[in-house]
Amino acid sequence: MPTLKPHDLQRPAAPCDELFRRAVGAFSEARWYEAHDHFEELWRHCSADAQPAQAVLLVAVALHHARAGNAIGARLAAGRARAALGAVGQTWRGLDMARLAREFAALELSPRLPTSVLRLHRTTP
Repeated sequence: MPTLKPHDLQRPAAPCDELFRRAVGAFSEARWYEAHDHFEELWRHCSADAQPAQAVLLVAVALHHARAGNAIGARLAAGRARAALGAVGQTWRGLDMARLAREFAALELSPRLPTSVLRLHRTTP
């Protein structure tokens, strides 16, 4: 029997679709810390979503650090995010992950990582 950790007892996991909706909503409104929390929960509790959720989570972490003025933390998280985005497919749950990867890479070229211009986009049918 697996050992429970304190975070396992805090609250039951919301269904994956609801976690995804919350995470995308927070990300789309540039609420980076909140987006990180929701994507982390999705990553931990929804195995089919783990890899892409972690990639977007790392993008949110980088943008959160940038907003907080932590340039070193932002750059470190950005490098991890870029690598994670490169490991996921072109789309995830209707989101254009390839576009996110391109736009995030373009932001990284800026002298100071912008903190409110990145959005998640739906793939076109």
